[in-house]
Amino acid sequence: MKKTHLLSNLSSAEVNINIDFRANVNLGKRGGGGYLCEDACLNNSCDNSHGISPKPYLGFTLVELLVVIAIIGILIALLLPAVQAAREAARRMSCSNNMKQLGIALHNHHDSTKVFPYAARAIVKPSGNLPTDRSWVVALFPFMEQQPLFSLLTFGDSVSFDPMQVSTGNVVTLNGIIIADLFCPSNSRDKTANYNNFKHQAINYVGIAGTDVDPANITAASAQRYDGTFGHNACNGVIIPKDTRSGTSMIALQDIDFARISDGASNTVAISEQSKKVYNNTTLIEAGTSGHRGGGWQGGWNDSGNPYIRNVTTIRWTINAVCPNTTGCNATHNGNTIITSGHTGGVNFAVMDGSVRFITETINLNNVLIRLAAREDGLTVAFP
Repeated sequence: MKKTHLLSNLSSAEVNINIDFRANVNLGKRGGGGYLCEDACLNNSCDNSHGISPKPYLGFTLVELLVVIAIIGILIALLLPAVQAAREAARRMSCSNNMKQLGIALHNHHDSTKVFPYAARAIVKPSGNLPTDRSWVVALFPFMEQQPLFSLLTFGDSVSFDPMQVSTGNVVTLNGIIIADLFCPSNSRDKTANYNNFKHQAINYVGIAGTDVDPANITAASAQRYDGTFGHNACNGVIIPKDTRSGTSMIALQDIDFARISDGASNTVAISEQSKKVYNNTTLIEAGTSGHRGGGWQGGWNDSGNPYIRNVTTIRWTINAVCPNTTGCNATHNGNTIITSGHTGGVNFAVMDGSVRFITETINLNNVLIRLAAREDGLTVAFP
């Protein structure tokens, strides 16, 4: 009873002072010129008579900070390859989709005209420079949502798509035109072919005119190879010159339709990539066929035994090969420009059955690749 009586006699002021003191210590507030308990502990004079533990400082030491930074760096190093691989997989899928659309456009062209587009044709030279015809890509414009652009173009024996020959008409209409679906997202080539102040899109997809070697030794006109100033040009593929010349004679080739792909649509490739620059021995060069003047819109011609055909290639070397500084692959206007890709390990091909296949760069050239490029050699092979 005595203790209770003493406590009850404490003045309200004394109680308030005690509460305020404890609140100041717990909240870490300085008041009335005093100091915090943890401040006092720094001078070994901490008053812990009230049973309050010193409050530790919040933060990292230098060693702890360096360890955290090192751990973050290791995690980034581990994740970066995975992120890059995921991005490349997305780019490759996008490229595959672009080729899928080109393959569908080929089929729609066939449905509409009963034939596939030719790569070029021999035009009788009226006077002056021999005009160059449109490329097979331009022929697909109406079937790849480019009908308005196609309607602005003119066609005929005296019309050219070559800015070296003319500076009006189609070369002006197509100047600066960029169709995004004709670029591979992994492209490392120049995006335009520049000539006489004209910039024409250097597309990343090339038609397959055939193979340098005739796998089955067929002697028919469709399998003949023409060796000219700019390399070897064959007509045993799908996207070929409509007619060509050997010396002074003219060999008129028929248009290609499904009936002439006797090896089967699922065993014949029609389009591939050219989305990376080529090493000419040890020098990196721009040697994709669309990098020549006129870009992806120029078809080319064939004059006096010198085939000059753009935006197609006759396969003579394997995928992503190094050009041995030889006519055929060491310039954009050559006939055997190398199939290349920015994707790791191989190249996308559009197959005539409408599918797109990824073929590795280790594929056997003579036993597989050229057989897939020849439409009627009778030597069908399975895709690797």
